[in-house]
Amino acid sequence: MVKEDWSEPDAAFENPMRRPVLPALSVHKSSENIPILKGNTEQSFTEPFFPTGFLNERRTIFAVMDAGRLACLPVLLEAGNIPHMSLFSGDLAETGKDVAPYLAEFSEDNDVLRGLLSCTEEAKIQAGAFWDAQAGIFISTSMPLSDLRSHLRRFMRVLDAREKAYYFRFWQPEVAEVYFSNAATDPQKAARWVFPHDTRTQIDAIWAPVRNFTHDAYLLQFERGTELTRNDLGGGQFRLDRSDFDALHRLQWNRDVAKVADQLRQAFPQQVTAIELPLTAFCDTQMRRAVTQGFAHLDMLYVFCAWAINFGPDFESMDKTGAIAGFMQSDAPPEWRFEQIKTRMIALEETMG
Repeated sequence: MVKEDWSEPDAAFENPMRRPVLPALSVHKSSENIPILKGNTEQSFTEPFFPTGFLNERRTIFAVMDAGRLACLPVLLEAGNIPHMSLFSGDLAETGKDVAPYLAEFSEDNDVLRGLLSCTEEAKIQAGAFWDAQAGIFISTSMPLSDLRSHLRRFMRVLDAREKAYYFRFWQPEVAEVYFSNAATDPQKAARWVFPHDTRTQIDAIWAPVRNFTHDAYLLQFERGTELTRNDLGGGQFRLDRSDFDALHRLQWNRDVAKVADQLRQAFPQQVTAIELPLTAFCDTQMRRAVTQGFAHLDMLYVFCAWAINFGPDFESMDKTGAIAGFMQSDAPPEWRFEQIKTRMIALEETMG
């Protein structure tokens, strides 16, 4: 179901009752050296640029990668002799190996790591367009591979306030960006990730290679804040709270808006250039209007935006009988109303053509 409070998403990020003097996670955004590795036609890769703190004391970096987004990932790791483990366990580790999340440890001179950290054409051949596929995140820590795997597995299955279980894909960069940004001011939430209960080592930083909705690339670092300590650790099972769900719903909304905008840009290039607002802002406004009237399916929202682009934001006013406006405001099921509106719009378009 579409969240009613999507119309005021910023409210989800406000928590005036609990604000530490310094953030629990420091957030740094770097785009100056993106892509981190640069290539040309004569040489596949130049010397890598690793941000400060990216590599651990062993000069390695961990990555959590999604085989469902990165083609042939298990084969790539095996062929490169890269230490790795599936985050799945038991029979699922074998039956789901082609879609599983994998934890791998890369040395700084590893060719696959160089491919993962590049947006070049050479890298797409080398490592399956990791950055474009938004296939994983990096973790800086001195923990052993097996200990880090045990720690991360605790976050894969989460509960909400109603004890409903969810499968949490925290390794997707766009999810990591939203979740850890939301956790940056919550010491207990941040400490649970940074300080494992069963080892004295810690996670130093989490790096999300993000390509946002306008296709800009940047590396987002979530680093332990200077005031965050093990004393901030709370107990109980890992949960997603209301602010997490609100932030993740906002992410899904932005994804949907961007998807509809891209489809409209391809389908109606001339009409898109004629609207006054940026296309994503235009789609966001029209989609929210449709959602408040009960139309939540993405295909319906796309059609409403298409009508708004071609006939104006108040396209229902084309129908002088008021039938379309009546269907939009009716309490009848949205699927039935949409079909009635579509039929009426087709008839009106024929009279205009």
